[in-house]
Amino acid sequence: MPNTAEHVVLFYDQDDECLGKATEFVRDGRSRGERVLLLTSPDRWQLVRDRLAENADVDAAIQSRDLVLIDACELADRIMAAGRVDRDLARDLLANAAGDGGRPFRVFGDLVSLLASRGRIDAAIEFEALGHELAHETGSPVLCAYDLRQLGDGAGTMSRIRRVHDRVVNTTSAATNSRLVLVADDFADTRALYRDVLELEGFTVVTAEDGIEALEVARRDRPAIVILDIRMPRLSGLDAMRALKADRALSGAPVVALTAHAFPADQAMLLDEGFDAVLTKPCLPDELVETIASLLPPPAAQ
Repeated sequence: MPNTAEHVVLFYDQDDECLGKATEFVRDGRSRGERVLLLTSPDRWQLVRDRLAENADVDAAIQSRDLVLIDACELADRIMAAGRVDRDLARDLLANAAGDGGRPFRVFGDLVSLLASRGRIDAAIEFEALGHELAHETGSPVLCAYDLRQLGDGAGTMSRIRRVHDRVVNTTSAATNSRLVLVADDFADTRALYRDVLELEGFTVVTAEDGIEALEVARRDRPAIVILDIRMPRLSGLDAMRALKADRALSGAPVVALTAHAFPADQAMLLDEGFDAVLTKPCLPDELVETIASLLPPPAAQ
């Protein structure tokens, strides 16, 4: 059964921020009686241990089975031995590490940053998806940390990671209405046209006339996907998207930008900002439907 276990993506460029988040994540898991798997390098593992040891009450637990190190460097070498991610091997290795009589566990990992630092961006993205899929199957909370200094092309890679993360969360979340589309545009004719087109395709449509209303409707109705015009009164589509992605309850829903700017550089900027797709206005009905279909799982898979 799908679950809504918390999955957090953290981008950082200072070790202290990452260590603070990791330590908080470990302590929270231990307070809930969970084992904590740390999928990281031995060096970072030692830094987390040192941070935890600053509190005497958790020092003894560091030597116990409550904290389990999975060497990310070794795992990367094994799952990439054939030059690509061996998904079956990765699944087996992670499942074996997590096994403890069904005891709940959580995972802190930065293996994706390690793969990215080796220039294997595609492999990093694939492992990102696999990790979230496995965690959802077991109902395990996950904190994925990404070192901005290791991500190669920066914003482009960040956007790809966010899109994979959001797609997996959206696909497996039981809290989202899987056929509900939110269309936000300040022109009533556009809203009416897109509503008619999408309802003919079997979707349910809710609308908003500006960015503020879009956030209110999204929080109330939990749409599967959000279509945002970029230029809207009160709150722009760009700012509305940022608010949606920052809301853990809504961040799994893909967000599509509607823009009058057709230049590739403008569209690339919107993707780098976090949009999952960009449509140029005026948008043909078939293009709208195809874009939505490409971002959502087919009905039979839900």
